[in-house]
Amino acid sequence: MRGTLSLKNYAAQMSETCGIIKTLNKLMTGLGMHKTKAVV
Repeated sequence: MRGTLSLKNYAAQMSETCGIIKTLNKLMTGLGMHKTKAVV
């Protein structure tokens, strides 16, 4: 994971962002934290 999105296409950026959020949710819920939600 990086601090910036690497793709210039908006739809591809949204896909990359959703993938990052899913990964974070798995990590956070594994640690007992609540799920995050994307506000678009």
